[in-house]
Amino acid sequence: MTDAELDRFGTGPEVERIARRLVAEGRITVWRYVVARAPDGTTRHAPAHRVALLRNEILRIGPYAPALPVVPPPAE
Repeated sequence: MTDAELDRFGTGPEVERIARRLVAEGRITVWRYVVARAPDGTTRHAPAHRVALLRNEILRIGPYAPALPVVPPPAE
């Protein structure tokens, strides 16, 4: 998600904002990332396409620290 998308979810830690929105709305749209090559040949995570996350009775959302650099999604 972009910072602007997260800002629309209110205040607090990112994971809590996402969880609150998911419970309230029943679904949210996020970017799916894939490992890709940068123009200089290095490996990184790049946005592939948008996917919907649907609320479930049991769903774990947690912070993730990627081992590779992450490319921000395109501006909308």
